[in-house]
Amino acid sequence: MDNLVNCFSTTVMKHPDKKAIALRDDAVTFEQLAQVARRYAAAIKNALPENSTNQPVGVFTNRDVNPVKWFMGALYSHNFYVPVDPEMPDEKMKLLFEDAGFQVVLCGEDNKAKLAAIGYEGAVITTDTIGDDEYEDNSAQPQDPAYMIYTSGST
Repeated sequence: MDNLVNCFSTTVMKHPDKKAIALRDDAVTFEQLAQVARRYAAAIKNALPENSTNQPVGVFTNRDVNPVKWFMGALYSHNFYVPVDPEMPDEKMKLLFEDAGFQVVLCGEDNKAKLAAIGYEGAVITTDTIGDDEYEDNSAQPQDPAYMIYTSGST
């Protein structure tokens, strides 16, 4: 059985110039998505202790194409993403962060104040802080987590 990164990489090879994500006027091809995801993966690996895998990566879910890039970055780094709604009340978000034990969070510049408000002290990666290095770990096993979702408790 294959993993998500390998499946996605196969799609990238077959359809590099096709749109992978489109929202309003913003569109990203499969090749562009793979390239930026590998850059986020490198930033994630640099922010985590050496050889860390299967770690939760907090991802703020703004209404744009960036969360998909961040999700894929977490997977390329052999970790898993945890979507975080930036509209969540501070107290609830603080509990989520404490429970998840995030060492790294991916978000837009507009959400950095929210992280400070809840007292988060771990690594923060934004679109403006990733470098040009790329990383890809496609050794994930089928049983490795891809994501974890916190619910309101009423579902």
